[in-house]
Amino acid sequence: MKVLIDTNILFYAIDSSDRRKHEIAKEIVKTAFREEAYISAQNIAEFYHQVKRKLKLEQINAAKTVAMAIIKSKNWIKISYDAHTIWNVINKENGKDFWDLVIYFTMLENGIEKIITENERDFKELSGIEVKNPF
Repeated sequence: MKVLIDTNILFYAIDSSDRRKHEIAKEIVKTAFREEAYISAQNIAEFYHQVKRKLKLEQINAAKTVAMAIIKSKNWIKISYDAHTIWNVINKENGKDFWDLVIYFTMLENGIEKIITENERDFKELSGIEVKNPF
């Protein structure tokens, strides 16, 4: 089964303010480096941007290292969206979060059946994918 790792999992792997979430997220990210996992270019960008906005310099440096390692890794399968994806998002939006829909349609277009995310609420309402909250 193809599995996408959402932005919040990467964030918690760096942010240690909640130790339980941090340890769980770190294990998920470590596993993704050893096994195959999917990630959208959007997730990588959101992750680095959020860390820069919310965390300290040492965590920003760690996030930079993780982001670059993901980009270089063969086990992290990088996917992205295109104009067709945005077309689908615009037609489906109806009050749903725009960026979550971009992730959703990017997943569908790449045959990804499952997302690991803390954001159950927004993704559970969308058909065709399984949502796993590891926390």
